[in-house]
This record gives sequence, C-alpha cells and structure tokens, in this order.
Amino acid sequence: MSHAGSSKPGIQRGDSIELRDRAIHRTSLGDDVRPAQSSASSAKDYVVDSATQSIDLDASGHEEYLDGGFGWVIVGCTFLIAFHFLGLLYAWGVIQADLNKKGLGGSQLLSLIGGLNAFFTAAFCLPTSFILRKCGPRIVGLVGVSFLSLSLFLCSFATHSLGGLIVLQGCCAGIANGALFMTVYPLPSQFFMRKRGLATGITSCGGGIGGAAWSVIVEKLISKVGLSWTYRVLALSTLVLCLPAAYTLRPGVQPRPTQPLSGTDMTPTPEKSIFKSSMYLRVVLTCVIVSWPFFIPPFYLPQYAVSIGMTASQGALFSALYNISSGIGRIGFGYMADMLVGNLTSWIIALLSILLSSLTVWPFSVTFASVAGFSIWCGLGSGGFFSLQVVGNHRIHQAIGWIEMAQSFGGLIGPLTAGLLLEKFGGTDAGAAPYKPTMYVVGGSTAVASLLALSVRASYTKKIFVKA
Repeated sequence: MSHAGSSKPGIQRGDSIELRDRAIHRTSLGDDVRPAQSSASSAKDYVVDSATQSIDLDASGHEEYLDGGFGWVIVGCTFLIAFHFLGLLYAWGVIQADLNKKGLGGSQLLSLIGGLNAFFTAAFCLPTSFILRKCGPRIVGLVGVSFLSLSLFLCSFATHSLGGLIVLQGCCAGIANGALFMTVYPLPSQFFMRKRGLATGITSCGGGIGGAAWSVIVEKLISKVGLSWTYRVLALSTLVLCLPAAYTLRPGVQPRPTQPLSGTDMTPTPEKSIFKSSMYLRVVLTCVIVSWPFFIPPFYLPQYAVSIGMTASQGALFSALYNISSGIGRIGFGYMADMLVGNLTSWIIALLSILLSSLTVWPFSVTFASVAGFSIWCGLGSGGFFSLQVVGNHRIHQAIGWIEMAQSFGGLIGPLTAGLLLEKFGGTDAGAAPYKPTMYVVGGSTAVASLLALSVRASYTKKIFVKA
C-alpha cells in the first residue's frame, strides 16, 4: 500500500510502508479511491489511489480469502509446527542451565548454542523465501520437519560434546527452524483478510505455548531419563506430529503487487524496491535493535532463578510463564491490532511492555512473585512484538525475509553479550548482581527501538486517536 502525497500529512511521495489490510486503511483514512476498468482477462475491479496513481490488485480481492473453513485447518497445522520448532528454541534455557550445572561449559560458550540456533532461524528465512516460490510450503515443510527431527536425534549422542551440540543444536536445528519459520508464519495471511491478526496470532502463539510446555516437559524429562533420552523424545514428537501437519500445508491466495502506473494509459511499470522506503528501513532497524536482547530473558531466566537460590524446577516454571504469556500476547495483541488500535500502535505498546518490565521490575526481582511478574509482563510484550505483521501482504515473504536476515545477527550476539557480561561481573554463583548489566542492556536497547517505532507511526499518521 502506498501512502503518499497530500492526502497523508507527514508522508512524502515514494516514502511508504506497506501495512496490513491496505484497502481498509486507505478507505478509512479518507483517501481518494475509485474503481478503474478491469483487464480483459479479469472480471475483478482494481482500486486506484489518485494521490499516488497506483493500482492495487489485491485490495478488491477480499472474497478470494477463505476467512474460515480450511483456513483454520492451515492455522492448526502451522500452530502445531511452531509449537515444536520455536517452542524448543524458547525452552533452550532449561537445557543450558542443566549443561552449565554439569560443567560442560560456561555461560558464554553455552549461550553460543542457543545464539547460533536463533541466528540460523532468522538468517535462513531469506533463502527459504526463494525456495518456497519454487517448491511450495508442503515440500519445504516436510524437509524442514525431517531435518529438525534428525538434528535432535543426533544431539542425543552429543550431550557430552560442546562442539557436537554447537553444530547439531546450534547450526543444523537452526537451519531447519529457518525453513519452518518462513513456511508457517506467513501462510495464514494467504487464507485470511478480516481475521488475519487473529489467524497469524494463533500460529505465532504456537511458539509461546510450545516454549511454555517444553520448558516444563524438558526439565521433567531430564530429571527422570537424562538429557540424551530427552533429545530422543523431542525428535520423535517432532517427527510423528509435525510430518502430517507439514503434508497438509498448501498455498492460499497469492497476493499480486501494487503496481505504479505510468501516465494516464494505465500501463504498469516495475514496482520500486522495498528498500527505497525509509519507513520500511526504520522498521528493519527497529527489529535489528530489539533482536539483540530478544532471546536473553527466555535463555537466562532458568539460570537466573538458580543463581538467586531457587530450584531448577522453579527456573523451568519461570521459562514456562514467560512463554505462555508470550503465547497469550501474540493472540491478545493481534486482537488489539484488528479491533482497536491497529498494528503499528500495538507494536509500540508491545515494545513498551518489554522496556518497562526490563527496567522497572527485573533488576529488583529476587523473590518468586517478582520474577514471575517480570516473566509474565515481558513475555506478553515479546509475544506481541514477535507476532504483529506491519508489512504489506503482497511482498510479505520478501519483507519478512529481509527483516529476519537482519535480525539474525542480534539473535546471535545478544545471548553471547549476556554470557560475557555475566562472567565479567561475577558469574552464575554470585547471586543477582552479575545479571544487572544484562538487564539494562535489554531495557536500553528496547528504548531505542521504541523511539524508532514511534517515528514510523508518526510518518504514517500524526493523529494519535486513529487506528494505525
């Protein structure tokens, strides 16, 4: 969607961000929209924005979206796959705490495993977006599930090898995660228009609910059968439950691009690069900055609990609270975006939740109730930030692919930075104090990201009490 010209104060021609539900936003904000003649090959009307002379081939096609029916089957399958691959990533902190207790490595080295997993989960999204165009979601999903299951199974033979876990859990499982992420997360948008926020929120919720469930399950399995058999159980569950779900996947509506018109002859010209939008670049920069501390709370909460004198089971419970709150936040913020304030505003509120919880609650959390409160509040904000789609649907794979590629470095560097600071200021045996620099890193970087997000919304509209 282009928002340009005099119809939108504060937005210059050619400086656009493509927001979800483009036709709805354009009409509600009073843009000049009118029907244009359809081509001979299509009976659908096109929508033309006279301010930008752009033709929106997607805006008039609401009736193509199922908005229900088989679309909910797709949502269920994507939820189940996300429950496994992303849930296991979020539950990594429980395994890291166990490996640290057994002396396999220090916090910095062990965080490299989770950091590499997060890095490849994000970095492999961009190449997957090109593979999906050729192979489709079913084939990519089946390959991703099989590779993830194999990686977890092989990890069961490397529980005493730091190098083996770095390669298998960090790199191989991370690549599989990236393939699955790009396959399942954009897919509900191809089946839903009016309920898109809810549908994508449910899929995204799979990661949060999975992280909560696996945090508790993994801790119980480790205490009962050991880490090796825990990995085998994870591999079997991934294979048995996710293969049928991946086989069910299929593409939905393939949105067509908004094409600028040349002159008055309605001749389409090539669409401009997404990187020529300063608003999109600010969105990317916001995501890069917030990705740096994003995985620090879920990776370090279990270890933090043990450091302040709590049990490993309580640490796993905090991880579960964080992740289940993240799942609730994904649905709740999706509903808020659809029904109340819009995606950008919801995105900013989610960032502020992470910021305030990290600076006003976590540094003072030394009791069960206070750590639980931080886990819930930060989890809600993290889930909302993660799930909200603030780019247009017709270039969603390209836009999200580049965002995830940019975020990949933050996902790697963030946990490593936290591990380095922790060891520098006293280590895991020195109580809560060594964790405080990391807490301020999380809050400070999120504050910068919040300011950037506010600037994006100000460019979109300077009106406060409008849906944006």
